[in-house]
Amino acid sequence: MGYEPASADAVVAAEERLGARLRSAYRNFLLASNGFGYVGHVDLLHVDEIGWFAERAPGLVETWNELDDSYREMFERSFAALLLQAARRLDAG
Repeated sequence: MGYEPASADAVVAAEERLGARLRSAYRNFLLASNGFGYVGHVDLLHVDEIGWFAERAPGLVETWNELDDSYREMFERSFAALLLQAARRLDAG
């Protein structure tokens, strides 16, 4: 499931590509394992695959913008609940 560590240069390159510094916990994770196989509902990407959602999935963003407001609100509540659940797990572990 885990992979060989990412190099420090690869992590810095990802941060430069994103225009943002990664959180220290995530940087340390990448330096220990460059991504990770299926974890719950997601895969943790390799450092060279990290990117902004709108750039990685423009078609999905387009579809999102075309949704009726009531559907969008329902999805936003569901997504917010998933993010909160994931954050709680990270804080606990």
